[in-house]
Amino acid sequence: FPSHDSYLPPELAFQAWLEGGSTTGAVRWLSERGVRNPRTNRVPTRMGVWQRAGEYILKNLDTVRPQVAEVWSIADRTLTDEIWHDFILRIAKYNLSYKRFQEFLIKHPEMRIYYEKQKQTIAGS
Repeated sequence: FPSHDSYLPPELAFQAWLEGGSTTGAVRWLSERGVRNPRTNRVPTRMGVWQRAGEYILKNLDTVRPQVAEVWSIADRTLTDEIWHDFILRIAKYNLSYKRFQEFLIKHPEMRIYYEKQKQTIAGS
């Protein structure tokens, strides 16, 4: 029996987020295309889309940044290096266990710099 998320592959969730411009837009985009949970017949939730899109983003960091920047530009926001790293760290912390998050930081040392900066900012607050 497939997992409850198998009807929403990470790449499809990411595409929906790109096309919709937000998680709300992504849910609408998926609904218009008939994507439903086969067990409940409900459309994916915003958080379900966000989690699955996040999985895709984390596995494709090198290729998705321009696409993410485009979504941000729709909202009149600029995706600076600092914002990009903060965005990725939030996705990683949400989607990964503590152990996997530590492995992620080892695999992506540039993220560790921003993570340490985040910790210092929080500690200094």
